Amino acid sequence: MIVPLLLLLSLATVNLPLGGSISLLMLSIVTWKQSNRAELSLAFLLSGKTVAGYASFLIGLPFSSGKIISIAAIYILHKEISLFTILNEKKLISACLYSSIVLFLAYLHGPKTFTCAEKLLDILYNVIIYVIIFYYLFKLTNINIKNIALLTLVLSICYAYICINFELTKYITSIFESGTLRQALYSVNYINKYTNQSLFSYQTLGNSATLALIMFLASYNDNKFYKCEFYLFLFFFTTTIYLIFISGARQSSIILTISIITIIFSRKKSFLLKEISKIFIALIFIIFTSYALLFNENILTYLFHNDSFADILNRRANFEAALHIINKYPFFGVGLGGYYIPGLNLPGNHNLYAHNIFLELLTELGLVGTIAYLAAWLFPYLLVKQNNQSIAFLSTRTASGTIAIPLVMFFLSRSMISSNMAFSVGTFIIIYFLLTNKFVKQSNVKK
Repeated sequence: MIVPLLLLLSLATVNLPLGGSISLLMLSIVTWKQSNRAELSLAFLLSGKTVAGYASFLIGLPFSSGKIISIAAIYILHKEISLFTILNEKKLISACLYSSIVLFLAYLHGPKTFTCAEKLLDILYNVIIYVIIFYYLFKLTNINIKNIALLTLVLSICYAYICINFELTKYITSIFESGTLRQALYSVNYINKYTNQSLFSYQTLGNSATLALIMFLASYNDNKFYKCEFYLFLFFFTTTIYLIFISGARQSSIILTISIITIIFSRKKSFLLKEISKIFIALIFIIFTSYALLFNENILTYLFHNDSFADILNRRANFEAALHIINKYPFFGVGLGGYYIPGLNLPGNHNLYAHNIFLELLTELGLVGTIAYLAAWLFPYLLVKQNNQSIAFLSTRTASGTIAIPLVMFFLSRSMISSNMAFSVGTFIIIYFLLTNKFVKQSNVKK
């Protein structure tokens, strides 16, 4: 019960510089002590690099701590299983190289500005990171997904603690107000619009907490959810919802709902997971209803108004601009990084994107480039010998197998409503692992 209590204590002191640092230190020590090096490394590759990069930005370090953390984590994983074994996955390497060539040709076809080059390098960097993450996640037999989930949640709390106490503190009205971090970020960026903008992302905070809860739930076999673990789940759930609540990341609620539904329906024995889903729905109802009645009577009107989905997510301008570009340049697009919104910016001058991976591909690569890019990730599946076990992952009870499909839905749903191509490349990489059934039986996973 020590972890749930420390989670509660960390939330209670998240806006207190000294108290929050002490409670987070204790929580970190406990979670780190029960995790092995591989689990720590994977958690830091998933979320830790963002926290480290943001912290280094605030204290004015001239280098990116996020990159250093990533290199250190990769080295530790290399000590578990040599990185060079990835080279044995010839189809995976071919897919990465082929897709990178397609993107490079799209870059040459586009405006070729510094922003475009930065986008290309960012995508290629993330290809390497996600290949390493998913390769080791599905290859190592000594990891416990629950520990990675706990570490990811702790890192999410650390991310919130840093921004609340060391950057946004002057602009936060209340840590119990919906979207308080989002509004505070808008205020900071407006004041500093001619200088350095904040590196904090309320979307990253909400999605990191969402990812933690998804992994936590998916890590349990249907018959392994004991009573003490149920209490841990309640605290875990409460912490995640709170972080999403104060972040103001609306997409996180959508992604979380889709992914939890996926967890339920991707298993044969789903009795306990159905019970979890009932609790999830009940808690969501209680939280939003209580908030609507006690604090903000307009929230239900906001949730159920008649605007389109694009309007709710503030994506109408992005979607309409994408359709305009697709209609104007249907076959080869405007080139990598060339997406623009008419009347707002010129191609390649700002880091704008369509907020939908398929619209982004069609606008920047065109129909020809999109087909070529998707073929890079789908073609290896056609080369795999198909048999009756090709969809065995649907009922796999291993730690990696149960997390695979929810992770796909997390990445895919996020790519469909928010993230740019640099993040969305993770969707194609994990789908590659899913389609080629690259999972191992983790018989000696710690319980």
